Amino acid sequence: MRYWTRIARTAALFAAATGLVGGGVALTAAPAQATTVCNLEVVSLTSWDLNDNDGQDEIKIELDNDLYGPWNMPDNWTRNASLGQIDKDFTTTVSVSLKEQDLARQTIDTDLVDCSILGNRTLSLDGNGAIYRMVVNIIER
Repeated sequence: MRYWTRIARTAALFAAATGLVGGGVALTAAPAQATTVCNLEVVSLTSWDLNDNDGQDEIKIELDNDLYGPWNMPDNWTRNASLGQIDKDFTTTVSVSLKEQDLARQTIDTDLVDCSILGNRTLSLDGNGAIYRMVVNIIER
């Protein structure tokens, strides 16, 4: 009797070691999908019409929950290098918001950017009487 118990135990160990479990089918995990990481960089911001009537807006840029600025933006003005390095890594989408900062901060407009189109893209951020264009560059890391 002891002999058959040892054979059964050896057979079970052999089946487990060779993957012959689960009805004779080898069970393996599927390889994990690699997650694409993209980066959005703000290249420039141009004002075409202002929110304020005092001749300039006090602008902040928000990428997801990261807030940058403020910058004074006169009418018909472009900022590029003076914005500094504004960028954000993301895996699916990133929310890009333009805000005007007076006594209370208000959102001019928000655009949701995804990783499907790489390269330079111009975002139209219009609202509350203001018209802005933001050039962003999206790359895959």
